[in-house]
Amino acid sequence: MTACRFLVVALLATALLAADPYEQALAELRQGRTFAAERIMLDHIEAIRRVHGDADARYAKALFQLATVRIAIDDRAGAVQALREAVAVPADDQAERKDQITYEWNLGQILARDGRAAEAIVVLRSNLVRREAFYGRRHAGYAFGQHILAEVLWIAREPAEAATLANEALANLQRNQQAEQWDACAVLGVVQCDLTPRPPPFAALAAADAQAWTQVAGKLEDLLSCRPAAETLPAAIAFRDACLADGAPGRAAAETAQRMVAHLAEGAQRHDLRLQALQWLLAAHPAADAMGVELRMALGNAHGAAGDRKQQSASYAAACTMAESQPGDCLSRTLRNAGLGQRDAGDVDGGLAMLRRALEVARQRQLAEETGRACIALAVSLQHAKHSDGVEALLREGVGLLPLLDPDQVCGYSHLRAAELGLGDCCASTGAYAVERAVQEFIARHIAPDLVAAVTWAPSGLTVRTTRQPTPQEQTLLDRVVVHARSSMVRKH
Repeated sequence: MTACRFLVVALLATALLAADPYEQALAELRQGRTFAAERIMLDHIEAIRRVHGDADARYAKALFQLATVRIAIDDRAGAVQALREAVAVPADDQAERKDQITYEWNLGQILARDGRAAEAIVVLRSNLVRREAFYGRRHAGYAFGQHILAEVLWIAREPAEAATLANEALANLQRNQQAEQWDACAVLGVVQCDLTPRPPPFAALAAADAQAWTQVAGKLEDLLSCRPAAETLPAAIAFRDACLADGAPGRAAAETAQRMVAHLAEGAQRHDLRLQALQWLLAAHPAADAMGVELRMALGNAHGAAGDRKQQSASYAAACTMAESQPGDCLSRTLRNAGLGQRDAGDVDGGLAMLRRALEVARQRQLAEETGRACIALAVSLQHAKHSDGVEALLREGVGLLPLLDPDQVCGYSHLRAAELGLGDCCASTGAYAVERAVQEFIARHIAPDLVAAVTWAPSGLTVRTTRQPTPQEQTLLDRVVVHARSSMVRKH
């Protein structure tokens, strides 16, 4: 009986977890189904509004969760809208006031990430006032507000005030023995790189353990993406050098630091620094695994950007050889990316050979999505090389295997339309057609099959003409389609 009781409790707990709309939305996100994830949250929010009204703490929490889903699909403007609504919900007790402070704190951070630093600073100054009233200046909760405001001031290129706030936050968090002290340390380090005269950056890490260095590295990965690469590359180099200093316990974080240097050096067009960082990473990771494949591909791309075609081809070849022993889509994906790189470097025949091999491997291993990408990559490359035989069949196969609104699928539609019209290649008109077709199919499948009469895509945005008056829920979903279309267009593969 006891065993049965525990089993029933376990099953009920599992059912409750599965029924949590936010958990369901996160599961959809993990599968790449962004529209489904957002739709779950929108339905959940509407259900709460109908039962509890829009002045309830549960409504505010659901809006905050919706914001996290929108951040995951890189819809910062949509996340800002949801967070503003969450902050506006009245707070009736201490727990709700604490949540409201958290929602506003996140609003400031997302505004900054959306390129709206001036608005973010206003929000975060207000948040700091609220934190002082709620926690007091000596509480760690006050320092959380300080170091995030310092971060945004650094993004806005106001290092003097940022340094003062970051120093105060670091001292507070150290006194209160909070792990977030290392986030404040990261902020202080990048701010110090902007000061004149420049104090030694990251000096606060001198007595830190390896875990602290790793935490700082993780914070820097996010922070250094908030300004142009040429501006933030010196801070990445300073942190990398601190990691590699004799006796420093930060060598465990050095790999992350070198990856940051390589990434920012690419954006800053510093090919020498990019190659140095990648070569260090290869020496530190000699294993013949998926990471080794990725590093050799990255090195090939870096050699190509530097104009060294011989070393580019050699690195690609090494990556493909290493990928032979890897499971899943590693070999096909590596061959596909290497083929595109070779093609773009001017070796069209070599690139086509790799792309054909990529498709062969994907089919042999029964990898549906990778087969679709390989079909489209090969077909587009054949079109560019003025080879028309088999192109339409490859494109039809490819678009049929990929998710709706996937950027590779839209590219395939564009080239398929060009082939159908005998244009030999895609152009602006077929690109618009491809987006329109993909969006119309997406709406028919995910909202209502009888709703759309026509879709028109232009640089100014997406216009949807309906066959009837949409329901309020349908209108909400239609308004969100353009965001998901744009998100798919910029997603990297």
